[in-house]
Amino acid sequence: MRIAIDGRYIQDQYHGVGRYIYELTVQLASLYAQVEWLVFYHPDYINTRFDLEWLGAKPNVTLIAAELPLFRPRHQLLWPKLLREHRIDLFHTPFFDAPWLTSCPVVVTIHDLIFDRYPQFMPQPYLRSIYHLLTTVSVRKSARILTVSQATKQDLCDFYALDPSKISVTPEAAAGNFRPSNEDEMMCVRQNYGVSGRFVLTVGTMRPQKNIPVLIRAFAQIASQTDANLVLAGRADSRWPDKITPLIKNLHLEERVVQLGHVEEADLPMLYSAAEVFAFPSIIEGFGLPVLEAMACGTAVVVSDRTSLPEVVGDAGLLIPAQDVDELAKALLKLLSESNYRQMLAHQAHKRAHEYTWERTAHLTMAAYMQVLSNRKLTNGTSARG
Repeated sequence: MRIAIDGRYIQDQYHGVGRYIYELTVQLASLYAQVEWLVFYHPDYINTRFDLEWLGAKPNVTLIAAELPLFRPRHQLLWPKLLREHRIDLFHTPFFDAPWLTSCPVVVTIHDLIFDRYPQFMPQPYLRSIYHLLTTVSVRKSARILTVSQATKQDLCDFYALDPSKISVTPEAAAGNFRPSNEDEMMCVRQNYGVSGRFVLTVGTMRPQKNIPVLIRAFAQIASQTDANLVLAGRADSRWPDKITPLIKNLHLEERVVQLGHVEEADLPMLYSAAEVFAFPSIIEGFGLPVLEAMACGTAVVVSDRTSLPEVVGDAGLLIPAQDVDELAKALLKLLSESNYRQMLAHQAHKRAHEYTWERTAHLTMAAYMQVLSNRKLTNGTSARG
């Protein structure tokens, strides 16, 4: 059996999608050694985050350089020939722009429907109709759809009128290096990034849906009642005007809010571990992997009660209304002030994070693959007899 993976997202630009398809492929190749795994990647895309050479060294994995640009019409013309040449039995793409015309069945992962729920969050409004067309055709043409949460599955049914039986939920997991760090490791990352003392942390690209201004305003309410600072880790998104820096200045928080910008992948576990609290008031998430990573590092979390986040956190963290500055401020102050409560919640978070593993994700994904292939065999057999 030859299963192909669209690995063009294993690169620096696609943080969450790249992490998902890389970790999933590593586990699939390890657990299902009898399968030939072919990973198509774009040789010109910058990848400093994932070890493709190590993955390609596995005896049942073949890396194939394919100069198929993402989100360009011509890749729709090139995929069918490429998949046919390599005798692919099933093709899995981890994002909504799936190939439409192939000789083999296609499985697509839909992580979230941010732009359907909140069209204003798409940086270029003229792309909304293109996005909706690509998603519509992909979910209609694909043999099966994977999502990373029940929330996204429900959104797919609501926005695209899909039969729920066509959708499999395959939750994500934190990578193995996300674990509680020791004091030396935390001291090293503190020195590298200039972070001292106690702090509340948030991690993610600075986009509108991450709701960072609400976090800053909540922190402003309690700044005089705690010695902890607020640390923002993640790149700015140049497609959006910077509303964070002016807000910090207007609230006179320049000495209390630290903007780290990009943080190296290898440093994230130590940064999570060093934080007193991880705050994530996001308006919408397909899954919310940074929350699970923080939990895996043994850090207490407070998150919004929107979309997938209650699924991920369960009763192992504090849930607050996404736009409620006052409630977020109260939650932060409670966690920062009550050491025993914070440690109890951190313990629960660490325990719950272990319920999510990439091994489990791989088994659920393979079950979806096999269902597609079994249905295809049954259909072909019926057609032959008919």
